[in-house]
Amino acid sequence: MSIDPSLGLLFVNVMHVGQWGHMEKRGSGYGRASAYGTYARFWDRDARIPCQNPPFGELIAVDLASGDIAWRSPLGRIEALEAIGVRDTGTVNLGGSIATAGGVVFGGDWDRHMYAYDATTGKILWETRLPTSAQGFPITYIAKGKQYVAMPTGLGGGSWSTLIPFELAPEIRRPNSGNGIFVFALNNAEQKR
Repeated sequence: MSIDPSLGLLFVNVMHVGQWGHMEKRGSGYGRASAYGTYARFWDRDARIPCQNPPFGELIAVDLASGDIAWRSPLGRIEALEAIGVRDTGTVNLGGSIATAGGVVFGGDWDRHMYAYDATTGKILWETRLPTSAQGFPITYIAKGKQYVAMPTGLGGGSWSTLIPFELAPEIRRPNSGNGIFVFALNNAEQKR
């Protein structure tokens, strides 16, 4: 999560994807199990689309004074659903956000996009497609008077790499392929917002 103290808002990524499983006795203890491994998501296993109503992922702003939700915005999109007219789906996400003093919140998602949101409204101000999943936590820094936002990407060949069908993304199913850090410079208007 991230916070904009001047606005009194906390920003957090949430994922609304049902999972099921049960506990099994393993030696002297218990462990989570299902017919499909440790985690069994409630989704179409071939298409990797949740079997429930969207949004599947959101960026939510919480008013720190009241605890009320100030706004919520879908985080990410599933292009296959958009192609048939289903909008504002959000996607599975595990990353985080960063809020800048200029009133912009940056975050990324499983859909290989990085987004910039207006901190007061949740409106998407900017987005760009990345070569792999933007599941990391963005950072911001200033160098030589210019502000930058960096987003780590990639799945590292770990468990999340098995969630993406090979036919759709063969380049990121290999261990450590696609890992990187993408850095974007903010223009003067964004810095002064």
